[in-house]
Amino acid sequence: MGRILLGDRHAAHRSLLKELLARVDPSLTLIVSGNSEDILRYLVDFANERPRLIILDPSLPSSVPGQLLTIIKSDARFAQIPIVIWTAQAGSDYYMARATGKAAMSIIKPTGPKGWRLLVQKIYRLAIGQDLAGESGQEDRLDTVGPAI
Repeated sequence: MGRILLGDRHAAHRSLLKELLARVDPSLTLIVSGNSEDILRYLVDFANERPRLIILDPSLPSSVPGQLLTIIKSDARFAQIPIVIWTAQAGSDYYMARATGKAAMSIIKPTGPKGWRLLVQKIYRLAIGQDLAGESGQEDRLDTVGPAI
């Protein structure tokens, strides 16, 4: 199926997302990292398969705080890979990333089981290339929107 590259500073979030995505599609590989330098190293290593999707927490530890999204999108090798910004807090920087086209979607991290199920559904749909056009252009609060899965 392919790979998803996840950068999140919270090991519990990385583990949970990996487990839930494996239940949806065992052929999907989630590559996880807790810092931005590992994300960049993975991307530039030509031996690695290109991810179909990148998920980034903007609070990811970095030697270039706040610049990881710009670095990835300014490199022609990665510019076409959709990026999802997921965060525990809403904020103007995350709306701007979406508005400027640097991020395909911005999501507020879920706090409950229903929200995690909805998150996995959206991530899977993006990873398989399903068009999400027509969905809200605002940040998704996954604990309160959408049908139960």
